[in-house]
Amino acid sequence: IAPLSTFENTPWQAGPYFDISFPGTTEWHTWTGIKIGIRSNELENLGKVLGEDLMMMPRAKKKFVIRSKKRHAHSRAGYLSALTWQAGKYPWSIAISFLDD
Repeated sequence: IAPLSTFENTPWQAGPYFDISFPGTTEWHTWTGIKIGIRSNELENLGKVLGEDLMMMPRAKKKFVIRSKKRHAHSRAGYLSALTWQAGKYPWSIAISFLDD
């Protein structure tokens, strides 16, 4: 018996999910957190995932799953630890602290 797929697009953790494109690294699975620049539409998606006031989320530490847009099995649970704005192509900067279950 052999599997019909590689399971790379099968989520292994319960959501809610925030899908993001990661910059060519696979080592983020070993980090304690990550800081990523995102566009305004991606921030809106994060707001839908968290379902509450984004400015309060760093205090609330509401758990969600960040996963790769290309491979949903590449995921980690975490919480939003910081949200800042800066001018540029990716105006929103989010910091996510990972939870190791």
